[in-house]
Amino acid sequence: EIVAVIGPSGGGKTTMVRMILSLIRPQKGRAELGDGYGQAQEMNAALRGFFSYVPQGNTLVSGTIADNLRMVKPQAPDEEIEAALKTASLFAALKELKT
Repeated sequence: EIVAVIGPSGGGKTTMVRMILSLIRPQKGRAELGDGYGQAQEMNAALRGFFSYVPQGNTLVSGTIADNLRMVKPQAPDEEIEAALKTASLFAALKELKT
């Protein structure tokens, strides 16, 4: 499921994401993840793999888009890069730009 967190500057969006990723701990109370069956588990670093974070800024380094994507997974084959671009709805647009 895709969820967007939006709100005014200073509203706590970054703090919430940092807490979800267990980069910071709550000063009071607990940060928990519910499973939809009434079970809850306290947020911890082991749960990070269930979340993706797309920051507000966008940064590309020099090189190709594939080079940028391989910063995360250096051994990713071209097919995996293509699949990622299709998932992000970018493949067709990039292919069109190339021609």
